[in-house]
Amino acid sequence: MLRTLLPMALSAAAAFVLSACPEPAEGEGEGEGEGEGEGEGEGEGDGETCGGALTLTEGTPASGDTTGAADDITLGCNYDPGASGDLFYSFTVDADASVTLDLATELDLSVALFDANTCAGDAELGCADAAVADEQIAVPYLAPGTYFVAVDGNNGIEGPFTLTLTLGAPQCVGDGLDADAGGTGNETPATALWLGGANLDTATIDNDESTPAIDPIDLHMCAADVDYYLLSHLGGGLDVSVTTNTGESGSAAGELFLATIDQAATATQGAPVVTGESGAAIPFATAATDLAGGYYLLKVSETGALLTDPVGYQFAFAHDCESDGYDSPTVALDDETTATGATGLSFSDDVAADAATALSICGGNDDAFVVEALAAGSAVVTLTGGGSLTATITFIVDDTTTEVAATNVSASVAAGNQTITFSALDTGGRYVVRLSEAAPSSTTISYTVTADFTYDPAPNDTCANAEAITVADTQQTFEGNNMVANSEIVGLCNGDADVDMATNPTDIGTDVFYSLNIAAPTNLEVRLEGTGGGYSGSMTVYRYPGATCPSDPNTLVAIKKDGTDYNAASDEPADACAYDRLRIANIPAGDYLVVADGSAGAFILIFVIPPAKGSFDLTTQAFAAGFPPAEACSEATTITLPAAGASLDLPVAFADYSAESELSGSCGGSGQERVFTFTPAANANLTLTTAAAGVDTVVYLRSAACEAAAPVEVGCNDDSAATDDGLASAVDVAVTAGTEYFLVVDSYGTIDAASDPNGTTLSVAVQ
Repeated sequence: MLRTLLPMALSAAAAFVLSACPEPAEGEGEGEGEGEGEGEGEGEGDGETCGGALTLTEGTPASGDTTGAADDITLGCNYDPGASGDLFYSFTVDADASVTLDLATELDLSVALFDANTCAGDAELGCADAAVADEQIAVPYLAPGTYFVAVDGNNGIEGPFTLTLTLGAPQCVGDGLDADAGGTGNETPATALWLGGANLDTATIDNDESTPAIDPIDLHMCAADVDYYLLSHLGGGLDVSVTTNTGESGSAAGELFLATIDQAATATQGAPVVTGESGAAIPFATAATDLAGGYYLLKVSETGALLTDPVGYQFAFAHDCESDGYDSPTVALDDETTATGATGLSFSDDVAADAATALSICGGNDDAFVVEALAAGSAVVTLTGGGSLTATITFIVDDTTTEVAATNVSASVAAGNQTITFSALDTGGRYVVRLSEAAPSSTTISYTVTADFTYDPAPNDTCANAEAITVADTQQTFEGNNMVANSEIVGLCNGDADVDMATNPTDIGTDVFYSLNIAAPTNLEVRLEGTGGGYSGSMTVYRYPGATCPSDPNTLVAIKKDGTDYNAASDEPADACAYDRLRIANIPAGDYLVVADGSAGAFILIFVIPPAKGSFDLTTQAFAAGFPPAEACSEATTITLPAAGASLDLPVAFADYSAESELSGSCGGSGQERVFTFTPAANANLTLTTAAAGVDTVVYLRSAACEAAAPVEVGCNDDSAATDDGLASAVDVAVTAGTEYFLVVDSYGTIDAASDPNGTTLSVAVQ
């Protein structure tokens, strides 16, 4: 039933989602309308200090140069802080207005807006350092008063710029969840913010942990705004409230609706896909019975919101039966059904107590998860707090769907906890662990899951114990893993070369060995595909004379993609290794070693990435008559270059990419690709660029042949310096009349439709 809300704690997951909302004063909207006030300066200074700021007039670009200026400030948004000159400006607005500041420059400068002449951090209203060149600050509302602007440079960068002030009509911008403030938008049922089935009270979310008091996140509504939140409910009592913040000029009110869910789309995408709300709201009053299980929409609307004073509010709800992230009130979407699918919870490696998976059971909604072995060995799964639950363990043999009784598995209970022991893991399928209450109850049983796997060492961990494999004119597939393995050889492509063995020796990638005899010269293809545990890595083929391992495997000679020997002094590592498919043309008869190198560990920014371990499939195939042409090359699109001074924009949609990675450039490109071909009528200089999009692109140009063991590359670029976003690419090349060229739009890594729904745009400009 619906009751008055009692105080409650916030789940960590919900806290993360909501606390990411930006403050509305830093919105990205642009100023619109006529200026409501004119920029004025009082007491023109020299611009060297905030107190001595130069006058900035609305609509009149101000030219400046930080070269030789004093270093008085470091802006909070500077990407690379350091000593560099800065200049200060001030302007005055006489009436409520929106403000846009445009900084035009070719240098890596930054700009900030302040509401006090100290230009201190606590007075900062906006700061921009998003690109190497032009920057913009857009603030939807400023009250009448004098404001200050600082132009600074990143470490050691100084130079000229132009600063322009634009005043417009004041705007009320929604909170960080709304589309006009840069969020995804929660103004309709279809865009409702998904909050799951955990208990939540937004008033307890501390948006500023640096202060002793709780600073709740900013949730507010402008006039006529509506906010939607989507939650799941397993059934039973549900407490809901919407509370207007103290001191607001208007008020917020809530209604609860039964949500209509597209079950098929939800099953595909993971999160509920809302298509609408029910015709009648469920009132915030005591109902005759408990609320039925289902998906519900909390609709929050406002009354009395002002342009300069939107209505702020907080909301909360609590379930008698609190669900975990794998539960659903719809059977087909609940973990009882989805556990064995792609979205189910699965364990295949250690899960420590500090990273335990939190689950809950209530109201007869049972839980289920999978235990999948990546290698032979044993495992212990512990349910802390789950001692009262009934566990049933079954097994699904690979390539089947039928659950049969599991063997070599036992369960025990002690001190309120339950331990499930797998004494001899079976790698030929998956274990399904199903948990239920002794009897359905309205009391939530919360528990955590940890796992301790003990895998046997890989039998082919050393060169001397290499596993014998074969090659034929049809694919031959061999299962492998590096769950427990060492490193006998420094990989060429897996990141081993970047590991500091003196300080981080455990970051080295682990490798396993395979021996292969080739009876007659052929064209060899080897594929490596991770099948479990997050495996990633590369593969290299080495000469294996006499099928005998040297005392130091690092003295083995790798084979390049053209069938010749690799020379570390003159060749690139990529000439002799690959991540997912390695093709070696004209490889001579003889004995060889195929080495699968797991990716090395690394430290990137603040993230520690351990060496990659898991299971994989290694596939071999011989193509005596030659490799089949790359799909991207055989389906290359012919284009005609535009006239000098013009450009051609070519949309590159995900559906147009090749099914797998078949090409790569000297600067990268290990994902799928799209190829265009052209033959210029005259010599020309071209600029080839891609727009920033969901996919990280690599652009390169080849001549002579689209696909070759040693392609002739004219130019290659991964990340454009102009956009500095890590996604777009740009390269300048010179082409010769009458020569056929192949222009490749590659992806830096493997992509899928979900990560690249809109593709990118390739621009070909003729200088």
